[in-house]
Amino acid sequence: MAFKVTGDKELIAKLQTLRRAKLRAAVRKGSRRAAKIVQAEAKQLAPARTGALARAIRVRSIPRSRKWTGTQATFKVEGGVYYGGFVEAGHKLRGGKGKVEGQAFMRRAMKKTERQAGTAMLEGIREAIPK
Repeated sequence: MAFKVTGDKELIAKLQTLRRAKLRAAVRKGSRRAAKIVQAEAKQLAPARTGALARAIRVRSIPRSRKWTGTQATFKVEGGVYYGGFVEAGHKLRGGKGKVEGQAFMRRAMKKTERQAGTAMLEGIREAIPK
């Protein structure tokens, strides 16, 4: 999920005055707060036989690059939980014998917490900006 900061002219002006490293640190802090909210909701919505899928939902920073900064909620593949993406998006059965529909619990979690996560992100950015 991508957020574009609009409407808060004071915050945008402060962000534009920051150096790149401080700006990225502020965005990382805010996006981590937002991802934690989505993570909590996704854990509640995750289908549970054993609970392993819900426990595998993690918040991680995206790989550093010159273009992107932020955080994502994703599945931890280690520990035998490799199937999170299959449950989320669905998949075809071997031999073309049908299709298993996805449950889209991560997308539903993002949609359900969109406003709350956006607010938390802006608060996190505000806190990270030096006075």
